Amino acid sequence: MINTYKARQLIALRSQIYSHAYRKYEDVCLAKDISEETISYLNEYEDRFPNLVINLEEKRFYPLGNMMSNIIGYTSGLTQNQYENLKNQGYGLSDEVGQMGVEKSFEEVLKGKKGSATIEVDNMGRQRQKISEIPSEKGEDIYLTIDATLQQDVYKAVENRLKEALVLKLKSPQLYNVSGYDMLVALIKTHHLSFESSGKDTVHLNVLIKSVEEAYKQIDPLMRQKISEEEIVINKMAEAPHGEAFIHEVLLALNELGVLKFDKNEQTLVESEEKIDLDALFIKQLEEGTLTPGQMNIDPFNCVAAMVDIRSGEVLSLIDYPSYDNNQMSAQSNKYFEKLNTDPRSLLWQRSLKTLKAPGSTFKMITALAGLEEGVIKPETVIDDVGIYKEAGKPYPKCWYYTNTGKGHGPLDLKGAIGASCNYYFYEVAHRLDGEEDGINILSKYMKTLGLTESTGIELEELMPNPSVPDIVVENKIGQLLQQFASASQSKQKEMIANEIVEVNKSFNLADENIKDEMASTLYNQQLKIYVVPVLQETLKKHYDALLSEMTKQVKDYVVMHQKDLTKQLTREVIFNKNFGSRNESVYKAVCNLVEKGTAHTSDAAIEKVLDEIDTNTLLDAYENALLKTYRQLIRQDGKNEDAKQLEMQIKYLDDQEKEIRKKLLTKVRQNLLNVIVNNLLNGVELNWTEGITVRTAIGQGYNAFSPLQVLRYVAALANGKKLQPLTLIQGGNAGKEEVLGLSYENIKAVQEGMLTVTTGEEGTAKGQFDNLPFKIAAKTGTAEEGSHEHNYIVAFAPYEKPEVALIVAIYNADGLGRYSTLIANDMLSSYFGLQNQQESITLANTWME
Repeated sequence: MINTYKARQLIALRSQIYSHAYRKYEDVCLAKDISEETISYLNEYEDRFPNLVINLEEKRFYPLGNMMSNIIGYTSGLTQNQYENLKNQGYGLSDEVGQMGVEKSFEEVLKGKKGSATIEVDNMGRQRQKISEIPSEKGEDIYLTIDATLQQDVYKAVENRLKEALVLKLKSPQLYNVSGYDMLVALIKTHHLSFESSGKDTVHLNVLIKSVEEAYKQIDPLMRQKISEEEIVINKMAEAPHGEAFIHEVLLALNELGVLKFDKNEQTLVESEEKIDLDALFIKQLEEGTLTPGQMNIDPFNCVAAMVDIRSGEVLSLIDYPSYDNNQMSAQSNKYFEKLNTDPRSLLWQRSLKTLKAPGSTFKMITALAGLEEGVIKPETVIDDVGIYKEAGKPYPKCWYYTNTGKGHGPLDLKGAIGASCNYYFYEVAHRLDGEEDGINILSKYMKTLGLTESTGIELEELMPNPSVPDIVVENKIGQLLQQFASASQSKQKEMIANEIVEVNKSFNLADENIKDEMASTLYNQQLKIYVVPVLQETLKKHYDALLSEMTKQVKDYVVMHQKDLTKQLTREVIFNKNFGSRNESVYKAVCNLVEKGTAHTSDAAIEKVLDEIDTNTLLDAYENALLKTYRQLIRQDGKNEDAKQLEMQIKYLDDQEKEIRKKLLTKVRQNLLNVIVNNLLNGVELNWTEGITVRTAIGQGYNAFSPLQVLRYVAALANGKKLQPLTLIQGGNAGKEEVLGLSYENIKAVQEGMLTVTTGEEGTAKGQFDNLPFKIAAKTGTAEEGSHEHNYIVAFAPYEKPEVALIVAIYNADGLGRYSTLIANDMLSSYFGLQNQQESITLANTWME
């Protein structure tokens, strides 16, 4: 009897064969990468498999594997969807295609041309003779700008420095809440523990597998599919009193798999029943290089490091750490992809191009240039940092130095402000820009000049930047809002409808806009609430659930069908409202109007049917009471006789107005129901813009979110001082594509001098960090907070006197270990310039930086 897994394999095999039933002249690929043992067996019993052929075929091999996989990508067989999309371009089901990276971007260039043969077949589809043949043609070669030696050095530098950070965390439990046990759990969660026995050499793994199988038997059959083998292992490790012994078994299994490596003494210790010091064990594994940060999801383990030639925009090194193994993806994409898909490290995600985060203080050079170019500051302008900035409204923004020390930096000129990364200075620059004109629009102009409002131009997939400017923020927020509404689950819709029922019961607006006099209108609308609304609510409350459910569905269907157009229309409506402070109201009105236009014809019939249940006399009596009460109040007011007479006429002919009243009611009911739906839709959305957002934007916060390469491109432009170039991975890929910056040489020089002060000034945030190098470095450090975590950045260019390269290092969730990004940057420059790196090791005394 075969198990379920084998049965599925056989079904898939037969399905593959059947798909070629009418094309027997085509080969059907049944398996790839078969073992030597299988080949020997098939050759020995070839008479049993008369139509089976073993072919050798060329196969992609990527020498640097995961060191370059983020750039090169991989090729693998077509999925069914890909085949349907590409079959008209000459692709066959058994063809391979570029799936990620350069392999995907340059598929058309690299693939070449397929050959063909005209073959005579019999009535069974069997080949008889070849009539003619057209040979295949190889694709073109592509030469990357990546320096392979530099790429390897940078990868190792990232890995080694992150390893040092994890060791420091393990050695400092009083500061960092990380343990060896956490790392063991992380190894299991990242699929380093195999649950497939590989024979007699994996004794402890076999014991572990058997233990997991026994545990599965104890679980309710309905729950088994929801619980993974890893979860069972982690749960058993935590069970007292047997958890310790189980931990020993897990460690020994990992040793058998080569994930950990024990010497004889460690092997003896782990095999004993003594309690193991997991912290010490993992420190040793990390220090000896057996274990790497990229194998675990223990922060910090995510890093981007990149270097470009500022003269050409060519990318010399690009590291996304950790990354996937493209050789495994190419050889066994389905199996390996399934593992990656549930891996918490997100190895397929290219952080350098798709992780958009606030750039923190690395943005401040933009604000400095804007201030200089617009004339609101000069290089020698001194601003006194007192810590708390009170010129842009509450909540008052603070300088990071005040948060850490309780005081400001004091008086600083521009060079000192960039060097010390003084928030207060750049708050004031933005405030001055706001006084001259719209400060945020001025900042936006210089973001555009330096490339932060567009893609980098690199030949890989990337996400567009999200600069903190009102128009882009509005478009993104509205787009996200409509997408969330369109994709809301049934349970979410029910929750929304329940909230809508509460709201519409709470307040119902029947205001009559036809009464022009303000006092008459106010008095009448008050009486409508007293007399007419209760009559209306008495009938409607029985139908709210059905009406709101139907209308919410109609609104959702309308949004789904017109999402792109709605986003554009709403964005246009809001952007034309130049009063940034009232954009929420503008969006609310625009959404109501657009949705009402799109759904009125489908909702009116249902509402009219409900309104027909209201007794005519009851309805007219309610209106009569409201009109009489208003008439009596107006007739007593001086100068209101004319308004009172108009109401008197309405009362006199009230019986003739029933049709018109019901028509108005229908419109009002529809508007009220749509209002609560739209209120629910816009709940929590903030579109108003304040100066507080502008000054925070000036220090790299606000809504700013850029990828590391987008920031690096702007720094490279700043370093060369003359042109903004697309980034490229292809040699010669940038010919004639640069844009002239058009910025003052003196202003750019002033900003560059500020960046030099970062590494050389008394208060420089990276003071002394590059003193081992024989030339000066211009740099800028930055920290961006996200929830309870801090991401750390450094950008730099070198040599300062005659720049050649610019770089960026981003460590995500660095959380107080920012110095490691500077160490990696130092390692990168040492490698590029062929220098022996003699950087100091990190200690608890020198981990902190802005």
